[in-house]
Amino acid sequence: MNKIGKPHHAIDWTAPITLDEVPEAGRHVELVAPEAVLPAIATLAAVNTVDRLVAHFEVSHRGDGLRVAGRVEGKVVQTCVVSLEPLVNEISEDVDLTFSPSLRSDEGDIEVSGDPDHSDPREPMIGRSVDLAAVAVEFLMLGIDPYPRKSGVEFATRTAGDTSEPDRPNPFAVLEALKQGAGKGKGKGGS
Repeated sequence: MNKIGKPHHAIDWTAPITLDEVPEAGRHVELVAPEAVLPAIATLAAVNTVDRLVAHFEVSHRGDGLRVAGRVEGKVVQTCVVSLEPLVNEISEDVDLTFSPSLRSDEGDIEVSGDPDHSDPREPMIGRSVDLAAVAVEFLMLGIDPYPRKSGVEFATRTAGDTSEPDRPNPFAVLEALKQGAGKGKGKGGS
């Protein structure tokens, strides 16, 4: 998976916003993924289909960077891990990220400094911009259930002594019976 805010090259959808495009009062941005890119997003997210991806962001200045806060919503079709039938999952993920251009050195490498448990972790900016489409895709993927299961569907398991199902013949007992039957046939044919 790519770093948040870095464009996915497999998806032909970008929505960069630069520091200069955000006024002091902030800026509201609403994104709707074009229908043409939904199959590529589904492939990247490893789901059957992505039917919808919408993002509502409030972008504001924070320090030398940008704060992106809002919500990503989507609708995906996955395969139930129990019944193997398709099921629809609605995704709704809150976003609250701070991006900073100062996390990059002159060589373009990401500089990691400070306490990683700090209450305001920052993500690196690409140049002086953040690709909001990449943020939307990343948060859609974070909201996808890795083990989707249809409501009310459960794995069928049996425990020793469970009499709710009839006992199935032991395959080794069947083989043993065949072996013994074959042995009896040899003795009769050889006399």
